Amino acid sequence: MKNKLIREFIKSQLHQVYEGKAAAVKLLSQFEDPNLTYAPFTEEVINKFLPKTYDKFPGSEDTTILGRILYSLVSAGLVNPDRPPKFQFGSTRLAAYMKYGMKQLLSPEETPEIAGTAAEKKLKTGYGDLDVDLQFSPDATTKKIADFLVRKFPFIKALVKNEVHLAIQYGEHVYQVDLIDVKKEKEQAELVFQFSAFKDLASEVKGVFQTELLKAVAAMKDPVIGLKEINDFSITEPSHEFSIQYKKFIDCGFAPTNLRYQISKLGVRLVVDFKKPTVKTMKSLECPLQNILSYDNLDQVAKFLLDDDLVNSSIIMSAVELARYVGNNFPVSKKQIIATIMQDNRSIKRISVEDQEKGLKAILKLLKSESNISEQHWMQYTLPRKLTSFFKHKKLVYKKQKLDDNELLSGILRKLQTKKELSNEEKSTVNSALDEIGGGDPTFAIREKIFRNQQAARGISDTDFDFLSNRSSTYLNSRDFSYSMPGKIRRKLPHTE
Repeated sequence: MKNKLIREFIKSQLHQVYEGKAAAVKLLSQFEDPNLTYAPFTEEVINKFLPKTYDKFPGSEDTTILGRILYSLVSAGLVNPDRPPKFQFGSTRLAAYMKYGMKQLLSPEETPEIAGTAAEKKLKTGYGDLDVDLQFSPDATTKKIADFLVRKFPFIKALVKNEVHLAIQYGEHVYQVDLIDVKKEKEQAELVFQFSAFKDLASEVKGVFQTELLKAVAAMKDPVIGLKEINDFSITEPSHEFSIQYKKFIDCGFAPTNLRYQISKLGVRLVVDFKKPTVKTMKSLECPLQNILSYDNLDQVAKFLLDDDLVNSSIIMSAVELARYVGNNFPVSKKQIIATIMQDNRSIKRISVEDQEKGLKAILKLLKSESNISEQHWMQYTLPRKLTSFFKHKKLVYKKQKLDDNELLSGILRKLQTKKELSNEEKSTVNSALDEIGGGDPTFAIREKIFRNQQAARGISDTDFDFLSNRSSTYLNSRDFSYSMPGKIRRKLPHTE
């Protein structure tokens, strides 16, 4: 059990599962055929999956994969029959437009030409998954829907989280389809969080960049009130729910440090951030002095966030357009903060390294902050991000052993060479890195050339950085990563899915 946990953790550090396939990959072992592999959607497979008609539920005559699934869900009373899927989330909207050609799948600023360019770029890598937006019946839980489909179709396996993630066997591969419950009152909010503009896809910028950039821009907007007004409110309205929670935070040693606008599922709201010197975690409270701005009118949201009456929703619903607007209109100080937020964003780091690099390069250039990426060491962007985090993960320290830095790096890189999941480009980067450090020769001057540059770029202290010399190459290079470590450290290892 110990070795399995360590193996899975190390694997998660060396290779990040690509967005849109995580559930399908996890469910592979549940299929009887051990030779099945995950595959992204090609144009041919998409036509076999998407229903024959758009904007209505398929009938029994529809033999497409989703046609059969959707017909079964309606027949079983598990979804609202009056709200057929619109395929409006992520890159699925592009796939649906290319199949059906329906104008309602285009946003006001989009054209067939932009869609064609986006589709051409997208088909080079394939569609990671298909998002099917539905309204579940009031008594239909995600688990109930998942169990029904697994019983009904032997070629389906399911994983339940906030959505129903389906792994669907078709031919020699397994594809991922996500069923998303879109409540009527929250449909616009879901669109804000899961939209992918065709202009972004044409620039190879994934939808997550739009959402996270919008959050960063909202946080940069100057509130019309200050912390003094917040404190005064808590004193004059002591019985208010906000004031009660505010006092609890103060009594626990937290202090209000910042006011910022937040993109939440409910709308744009003003929140108060609290920090405690001895605690890393930040706490936040919604401010009662300013009403939440709903997403019912996205044009109004755009005008509010950008303080510009001439803009509309097309600016904030596209990462490319929003980055261009910020680059042309925001002061340098705010652009630099936004660029830093985007580079360190956890949601962005969950997508593939290749998609991170393409998206960041495009966004930082439009923000006119491309210099930020060149100041970082090449390793941070050309090797998998999880590998970088491995270098500074203090929980992996085994203090009884010693190891030279370049031996450590060489061991990790050599293990990476054997990883089948790496693309040819990533393998080339690994090989180049090995050449860079002289194949692990302990006499090679790597510390100043690579590690110290990275240390400075990330602001890691000498004390934290010295953990690199505390791991045994014998254990690191073992075939199954099954090295020993103290139980008190092992128990702190994060769980992996």
